[in-house]
Amino acid sequence: MGFDITYHPVARDEITSLYFATLADPGRESDLIQRFAIDDPFYADKLRQTFAEARKIPLDGKSFETGHGFLATIVLGFLHEYHFIRGGAFSFLLEEDPALARYTGDWRELVPPEAQHYVFPNRLTQNYCAGVYLPPDRLQQLRADYEQDPDLRRQMDQVFSHGRLAVFWKAVDQAVAQGMGLLEASEAIVPHPQDLNESTGYSNLYNCEPDGLLLYAEAAKEQIQEALKALAEQQSGSGSSDADPEAGDATSKSPPSGPQRGTILHFDGKTGIISSKGQQYEFTISHWRGDQPPSAGQKVEFDRIGTAVQQVTLLSPADLLREKALQIGEYIRQIAQESYVRAGLPVTIAYGLFALFALFADTIRNIPVTLAGLINGFSLGTVIFGQGFGNGGFGLFLVLVAILSITTPVFWSRRTAWLAYLAPLMVTMIGWYNLLAEFHAISRYVEFSDHHYSRHLMRLITLWLYLTLFATLYLARVGYVRFRRNRPIPPSRVFP
Repeated sequence: MGFDITYHPVARDEITSLYFATLADPGRESDLIQRFAIDDPFYADKLRQTFAEARKIPLDGKSFETGHGFLATIVLGFLHEYHFIRGGAFSFLLEEDPALARYTGDWRELVPPEAQHYVFPNRLTQNYCAGVYLPPDRLQQLRADYEQDPDLRRQMDQVFSHGRLAVFWKAVDQAVAQGMGLLEASEAIVPHPQDLNESTGYSNLYNCEPDGLLLYAEAAKEQIQEALKALAEQQSGSGSSDADPEAGDATSKSPPSGPQRGTILHFDGKTGIISSKGQQYEFTISHWRGDQPPSAGQKVEFDRIGTAVQQVTLLSPADLLREKALQIGEYIRQIAQESYVRAGLPVTIAYGLFALFALFADTIRNIPVTLAGLINGFSLGTVIFGQGFGNGGFGLFLVLVAILSITTPVFWSRRTAWLAYLAPLMVTMIGWYNLLAEFHAISRYVEFSDHHYSRHLMRLITLWLYLTLFATLYLARVGYVRFRRNRPIPPSRVFP
């Protein structure tokens, strides 16, 4: 079964003020019908029936996306115009690249307190389901990044191929122009590709923009013609089509440009089913290319013609691990890039100097004690006899946390995130305190009345520790100034 995807514009407060409020007070149904000019008695009655069904679902239910989430998108379809895209789900992009979740929001932002206990998958999990929420600021960022990021462009061109991307951008542009986000849903309506007038659905079909429906009908028409041509040529293989099975369910087409990834859902010893991008494909043991037999849960790569699988290859754990490592590396690179954008060059240099001095520079002449070692503390013997001391443990942990504090504004958009730049100074002051306290104890033990001995001990402190202090003082000043001036932090593209 394919996915009939719809995108519904939504203001941030509408799920609470329109859906849940009307759910609690049936008297609001008439207000909605009048406010949004639902003049057709058929659809006015259908809206009331939708709320009646929704009231049968307890708020302590476990599945939000197939219950109130799905019905909320249906209600929006009565109130606003929306767009249809056959098989074009943003959720499919998240299956291929989870880092693209940076463009999505959390349904938790939209629902009232009494619905906060739900688990929100924030993507499609099956048919007849609510999917991702795309806030207006993330839609604008997605629009801009598509022009600049070739990897994002390639991924979107693949999922929204064959003209569907134009429909998606139209939905995005209209939502942004109204200051609204988009909600994704599956099977809110079910178009009939051979006769759109025979389409069915849970929501108002007249509010559905025709672009995606016509595109789906045209794709289905081309595929049917191709299937008839292939049949007439007795499977000669000379036919071809530019239509995409994601844009409509038909039989055959020319093979895609490259192999496709998927997961085996079931295998009974002879035949099996592969799930990929919201579609399911059957295969037989004759298609299998692998050292071990197929089994459910295996990640595979396969070629197909239309819905007919040609070859299935098992992906080795080493390949999957390598790809996962590359994804993690890219995720870290994006975090580093966004940290640099928010911090600026001078702050980034100061953090780099702090990391260099704190991790590798000795703080006492001729004694291998770093800042981490000072934080851990050291004995009299360390200073008197030049013995080494542990530079790992909890001291190293605090130093690493202070270094990573540069990333805080990436994950936290409140202005208090700038105060994280004080972390290196706080960690450095712990080391200074331990050092000076130990020097004081030594001077009292060796020469209680000789202040010159204390000054001699101070000369044992290396230049690197002073430079560490100056770098952290600069970082603390920048963080405090940005906090006081309420400097805005842009939305993160990595960690929404």
